[in-house]
Amino acid sequence: MGRKHTPKGAVVPAKEKKFDELLLHLPETFAIDEAEAKFREIFPGDWQRIEARYLKHERMAKPSKGHPMPPPQKWFSNTFGQYAKKQARKIIQ
Repeated sequence: MGRKHTPKGAVVPAKEKKFDELLLHLPETFAIDEAEAKFREIFPGDWQRIEARYLKHERMAKPSKGHPMPPPQKWFSNTFGQYAKKQARKIIQ
């Protein structure tokens, strides 16, 4: 019997389109916390998907081992931060 795996595929489908829309709702300079709060407000279903995927990783990880997905807040910070830099938007810490 083989090891079970978490689902493959996008954590957030069409995230670039959603991040584009999110950038329209944010000022030119913003904190990542503001972006996260606005993302939760605009896309609550996607935030639940992120949390659900993280929990699947947590449940399937062996007690002494970790897993590759960071916590939801860190995942959003990493993913959206890279996207915003690519779009040349200023993030204040």
